[in-house]
Amino acid sequence: MEDKKTDWEKIFKETSGQVDDLICHLNKDGNILYINHRFEGILDLISSDVIGTHYSNYCHPGDLQRIEREMKKILSGESTSFIINLKKPTGKVVKTRAFAKPIGLPTSENFLILIVFKGLLRKQRIEMI
Repeated sequence: MEDKKTDWEKIFKETSGQVDDLICHLNKDGNILYINHRFEGILDLISSDVIGTHYSNYCHPGDLQRIEREMKKILSGESTSFIINLKKPTGKVVKTRAFAKPIGLPTSENFLILIVFKGLLRKQRIEMI
């Protein structure tokens, strides 16, 4: 069973690296387990610095209460989408839409929250033009 899990993780990491969206996995406590490489180019976040930290470190403080309400929905097994202001280490804020989905049962030890942040790369390209 462990080999299958490793294969799945390898496949996911390879395929998620091919998308333009930012992809993040959280555990049920809100700690970041995985981010794809797009975070480095868009938000100046390196996965080794981010893994294990809480998602709230990267949200605009004015959004936290609203985001916590959305996280409660996900922990109850509901998928949701919401606008979020992500904070770069420089303090600059990047507004995006997040699509969040529970993976597994919320009571399970292997429960994950999948978050896909849409449109950031497209928005960055438009700003450059």
